[in-house]
Amino acid sequence: MLGAVAGLGGNLVKNTIMDIMQRLKLAEFGVPTRAASILVPEYKTGQVEGKAVGFLADNIMALTIGTGITYLLTFSGKDRAVLKGTFAGAMLWAALYGAAFQLGATKIDQVPAETALCELVAHIGFGATAAAIASGLGDPRLFQGTLQIRDREV
Repeated sequence: MLGAVAGLGGNLVKNTIMDIMQRLKLAEFGVPTRAASILVPEYKTGQVEGKAVGFLADNIMALTIGTGITYLLTFSGKDRAVLKGTFAGAMLWAALYGAAFQLGATKIDQVPAETALCELVAHIGFGATAAAIASGLGDPRLFQGTLQIRDREV
């Protein structure tokens, strides 16, 4: 549950950053549009159904990634959590938009460098926020740098 809350909080920040970037005309589209493009044809991403798919896909990915960031802090400890989250966000941007694009996972053609950089900033904001939320709300026993499996530590 902690990871889901952290992921949704991070996603709120990420999408707010991208909305601002779009208003400033620095980015062509927001993250939900990119998320929708994984599942529906590009021409449908701007339609109501496409936007709904994008919203759901984006938030489901955020829940999952927030859980992953929480586990990262569980294994590594919560010291410098925001820095760890920042690097996790940057790595996820590279993996999701770099590698996934090259593998044909998204139907949006290559984006301008400005949009890609805005997405990087937004994903860094996501990671930093998700890590801050997880480390701030989580029970301190969760972040001891060990994993408790039944009655023994790993």
